[in-house]
Amino acid sequence: MSSKIGVQNIAHTNGTNAMTVSASGVTTFTNPPVGITSMGLVKLVTLNLSNATDATISSTYINSTYDTYKFIYDFMPVADSAYLYTRAIVGGSEDTGNNYGYEVLPLDGGAIVNNDSTNVMAVQHKYTIGNAAGEGITGEFTLFNVNSTTRSACISGHSTAFTNTPVPSQNVFGGAYKSDQRAKVLNGLRLFMETSSAITNIASGFITVYGVSK
Repeated sequence: MSSKIGVQNIAHTNGTNAMTVSASGVTTFTNPPVGITSMGLVKLVTLNLSNATDATISSTYINSTYDTYKFIYDFMPVADSAYLYTRAIVGGSEDTGNNYGYEVLPLDGGAIVNNDSTNVMAVQHKYTIGNAAGEGITGEFTLFNVNSTTRSACISGHSTAFTNTPVPSQNVFGGAYKSDQRAKVLNGLRLFMETSSAITNIASGFITVYGVSK
């Protein structure tokens, strides 16, 4: 026969709850346990999108708490033949200047796409993204040097884009502020989709953001 100890809260002697156990057994800590989450990924937010203008991660999540962030996403554009772009937010404003450079390598043997002076931090694939059933884009990337003033903020990741060919396109991509922009401290990131002629909404999808503890 086994025995059980039933608790709802574990509190410090000063009355402050250190840990709460829900009716379903989920444990929530008031503060991260030392030695358990002091290293690794800490989930910050998941944005679920429906006909959204963009996916903006605000300073609520990207701030001085972490220098490195991990992003996992899946998007479907409203319009066909779209691209997915990323820009930095600095001081609460989107930086639309020609302050970035990026490179994209398609793994099908196609030529590298690059731009050494442009107004987007990253282009996350070479070929366009479709908007029919089974199409869209899935990917992940890491954002580095968010709070550094001596090393430029930069992105590194990979993606899989789908069109009606129906062959998937695997891409490795990277982007960064130019070195003379290194003093810019990020407090947000905007992801948006655009065709060759106009910005298009994100029909559906999600993006999850993690802070990376040292």
